[in-house]
Amino acid sequence: MDKLPEKAELSIDSDLPLDYSHPKALKFPVTRYKDARWLKMEHLLSIRNVDLIKLESTNFDCGDVNQFLHYWSDCDKDMIEQINITLKEGTEIDEQEMIKDLIVISEKDSGSLVFMKARNMENRKLVVGELEFRENGVTFSASDPSEEDCLYEYSILELLHQKRDFEENIRKMEKEFRGLRDSEKKKLQLEMEELERKLKVLNRDYVV
Repeated sequence: MDKLPEKAELSIDSDLPLDYSHPKALKFPVTRYKDARWLKMEHLLSIRNVDLIKLESTNFDCGDVNQFLHYWSDCDKDMIEQINITLKEGTEIDEQEMIKDLIVISEKDSGSLVFMKARNMENRKLVVGELEFRENGVTFSASDPSEEDCLYEYSILELLHQKRDFEENIRKMEKEFRGLRDSEKKKLQLEMEELERKLKVLNRDYVV
């Protein structure tokens, strides 16, 4: 692996020992492991600027997927365009655990696909995430809303992030000042209603 050029595409069908590790394991533009049970979370979190990773057998579970998605959301660089993860054998797919504490939208007629937006937008282009639940794993893709057909989803998610930030600011203000004056509450309420109005007008297709 050390001798492979940086732009090489790596595909390994053989089994690897569970204690195997390599700093370049997920650094190639395209990587596929038939047996990736040796991979640890630290390997997933080290991914940067790659195109495609396929992991056909892993020891990751739903909680690991959630941790990866949160890290992707907060990361200061683009990580990946697409990753396919087959979860640990016997893992029951728990969609809610995978998206816990994330802001997502899902199609009204299909719960197998959700969209999310990165919280950290600096120095990144691939900021719209698409998570597809499969029978034994997930596929996660990241897109640039200025180039891909996901500007609509991005716009809805941006409003939802603004709404959550607004709610958190209100809670913080109420805690710090032990309550708000009626005039302040009225102003904040009107601003919140305006955000909700924009969401209602914009969102025609998704469950939020």
